Amino acid sequence: LIKPINALFLTSIRSHYFDNLGHIITGLVLFVYSMIISQVPFSIQFSFSLLIGLVAGIITFYSIMLFLSTLSFFTQRLTALSSLYDVMNNVLRYPLDLYTHSSPLSKLISVPLAIIVFVPASLMFSKLPPVYLGAEILGSVAIFWGAYSFWNFALRHYSSASS
Repeated sequence: LIKPINALFLTSIRSHYFDNLGHIITGLVLFVYSMIISQVPFSIQFSFSLLIGLVAGIITFYSIMLFLSTLSFFTQRLTALSSLYDVMNNVLRYPLDLYTHSSPLSKLISVPLAIIVFVPASLMFSKLPPVYLGAEILGSVAIFWGAYSFWNFALRHYSSASS
């Protein structure tokens, strides 16, 4: 007997967007070019921070998108999801230091965004102590656990329009 595929796994890999491959390649080329131009010393700590930062950032970004997508289980029309993605993507383009004088709600929202961008970049350039690497890992795992728990809760309470 074969165990059925996890619904979240199947939903996550159902469609492939190969047109975004150009964005990934462009980003990698710009990253390598900027490392060469700025003459950043390529060390083991830099490589490790880069790898952990990428993985934690991807997990955190996926978790945020999973949480937002799960909201559609409880609403009839959640058409603004793509707009939320665009807003979040635009916020991630700027340093987190720009948002210091803001409301407590925006600071709560900025924690996942900091895990995606600010903490990995600061760790790579040794602007934060290495203990933040562990905090980044724990933070991304906690955010994923919260989004996954919300997904499971939504699956248990899902009712389609025809039922």
